[in-house]
Amino acid sequence: MKQNENLNQKVFIRDAIHKNINISEPIIKELINSREFQRLRWISQFGGAQIAFPSATHTRFTHSLGVYHVLNRVFEQVEGRQLINEKDQLIVKIAGLLHDLGHGPFSHSFEKITNFNDDGNYKFNHEFYTCAIISDENTEVNQILKKYHININQIINIINKDYNKCPKYQIQLISSQLDCDRIDYLIRDCYFTGVDYGSINLEWVVSNMIIDPKLGICFNYKALWSIENFLVTRFHMYFQVYFHKGSIFFDLKLQKLFNHLRKLLQENYQWKINIEIILPILKQEVISINEYLKLNDATILKLVQDIILFETDEILLSWAKAILFNQEPYQLILENIKPNTLSQVQVLQNVIYDPTKEPIMIKVSDKKIVPLEKVSQILKNPIKEQKLYYFLTEK
Repeated sequence: MKQNENLNQKVFIRDAIHKNINISEPIIKELINSREFQRLRWISQFGGAQIAFPSATHTRFTHSLGVYHVLNRVFEQVEGRQLINEKDQLIVKIAGLLHDLGHGPFSHSFEKITNFNDDGNYKFNHEFYTCAIISDENTEVNQILKKYHININQIINIINKDYNKCPKYQIQLISSQLDCDRIDYLIRDCYFTGVDYGSINLEWVVSNMIIDPKLGICFNYKALWSIENFLVTRFHMYFQVYFHKGSIFFDLKLQKLFNHLRKLLQENYQWKINIEIILPILKQEVISINEYLKLNDATILKLVQDIILFETDEILLSWAKAILFNQEPYQLILENIKPNTLSQVQVLQNVIYDPTKEPIMIKVSDKKIVPLEKVSQILKNPIKEQKLYYFLTEK
């Protein structure tokens, strides 16, 4: 979008997944043009998985636009939408648009390098920084929200999933076991990776969604098979794409590099490069919003390149080259059974559907709404969690 565009003019953004994304609200146009949202152009959606799937170079920017589009579709089609006023609909659409604003370089890969040693006193997550960016009075996003008299706390309560402070449906549309975020990223990730585990029928799922302002979201029974297909597709995507060896290996290499950077810092190593931008990460300190917004994929890649060009520590060099050139002295082993002989084994786990979390509700008659697992044939048997164990070995 152009900075000098008429804010009252309807804008269409061409998108590979949704074709035309219609932007009609002036506040949405301004938020998209803000520096903080434009930064998402340089944050890859897929992190290290693009090593295994080279065409998966889509970004948090396009995904966030996609979530906004799906929410638009919901408020145009779903039963019960007439019970929700335009201001509340706008609040949800803004929360959906901004929900990933706080992602760091390479998305979820960054959370793994910032959470050293699982320290409970220092727990990084992108939701924290999303809310911090929205709340910071110096950000353009914050100033735009105030300009249009949007209650910033309402946006933050949705992102933080605070059921005591906002209606249930608002949170469920952004974060639940079947939400607009998951719908967009699954369709988008399937498309850009080139895999085809089953198409998600967005039109049918949305048209059979029901919103109750007090009770939350449920779906007509006739959408059951499309919902099952959605869950199975997501399950397959985890084990075939998100848990792909190339993706996991990239994350491990980043972790190894930053662990060694931290070790060198503690040993008062004499740096040849400027590491100021990552010092808070190495020291496990909260990064200021101003400094955090300087971080993107290119920041980390520039750091890795500088290490290769100027540093001399052999271990540091080996991990930097492993990241940038895919040259490493190790190989990653993935197994379904936990090895008994190794101590440094990590585990990946996923389940088709988690009945311990807030369930997907199905309307089976005018007076009866039941959890999905009560009516789904694929969920009636005990739901068994699947695990993969992974570790590094020398080649």
